[in-house]
Amino acid sequence: MTSTEDTFRVLDADGRVTYTTYSALPNDVHLWDYWTSDPSQSHFRFELVAFGGYFRIYIVTQPPYQGRAEGLVPTHRHQDENGRYYICVGPGNEPRTVAEAMTWYAYWAERTVEYIASGRAFS
Repeated sequence: MTSTEDTFRVLDADGRVTYTTYSALPNDVHLWDYWTSDPSQSHFRFELVAFGGYFRIYIVTQPPYQGRAEGLVPTHRHQDENGRYYICVGPGNEPRTVAEAMTWYAYWAERTVEYIASGRAFS
């Protein structure tokens, strides 16, 4: 690692903060936590599931929508045959690496917090 710009924080299984790079991420990690820039709406948990050559990003926990519309379209989610929600990324944009999945769920979480706070649709 050459600089802190090349690294990001990760919590290990014992709750300690460690630092890693995108290239060092394991491909077998299933659960990831994400804290948004708004501390009042901060915690999300995602499960990455390998699905036909890409990752499907399931939403395990997230803040409540607080009265906002919770339909699949305004929240940019899909629902599988078992009733589990996952992030809608659009055909052809499916993440093929853990790093790509992390980018998608960070974007989705930040937009979700904005939607909850303002009602402004995803852009």
